[in-house]
Amino acid sequence: MKLTDAQADKVKDAIGLEPFPEDAPVAAQLKEHFGDHTFFVAEAGLFVFEKDENAEDAGDDPARAIQIAQWTEKDGQQALAVVEPQATTTTVDLAEAA
Repeated sequence: MKLTDAQADKVKDAIGLEPFPEDAPVAAQLKEHFGDHTFFVAEAGLFVFEKDENAEDAGDDPARAIQIAQWTEKDGQQALAVVEPQATTTTVDLAEAA
């Protein structure tokens, strides 16, 4: 899902992940391959957030981190390899502050 700036800030404040810059050269390729999402890069790989109404104790507007790529080493270089989307245990309440 595409997050608003306020929602992306909530993710950053809650778990420390920075959104991937939309003006980065590879951003168009990410959007083409995975759809219109706000992407987050972490040590484990590439993540997006999806609504999760079943998350317990996750607030009024819970979203779960979904891993969509992981880091691999190829020819001595770090690269992202696409993986089957995997829900993580990480949830963030994206409810807008009143």
